[in-house]
Amino acid sequence: MLAIKVNLKNKDRDGVLYDGEYHPCTAQVTRLKREGRDLFLRHIIYRDPETKKIFHFVTSDLKISAQDVANIYKRRWAVELLFRWLKGHLNIRQLASRNKNAAKSQLAAAVTGKTFASVAKDHDHT
Repeated sequence: MLAIKVNLKNKDRDGVLYDGEYHPCTAQVTRLKREGRDLFLRHIIYRDPETKKIFHFVTSDLKISAQDVANIYKRRWAVELLFRWLKGHLNIRQLASRNKNAAKSQLAAAVTGKTFASVAKDHDHT
């Protein structure tokens, strides 16, 4: 286990708290060395300024800034939440096509149907 000390002189600090190397467990390293590959990973600790939650990100991208990594994960999480909502409320388990226009049409039809059903349900209660 790797213990990481994050120097926080100001306990209320937000943003990137740590940006350094990440060392995976021995089994992962052994497997990659057998395959003749080296593994260089980066560990970023980030505190969201809005929610004050602390996130740990591990990435193989050593070139972009730690803030960019946090922003990418934040946008990706928003997409994950959208798909969870679609699965739960619109009963969409997968998109029927990889075509952009077909996917847009399927989502628009599902949202429209859900909206009509919701309006009809509200109308029945009044």
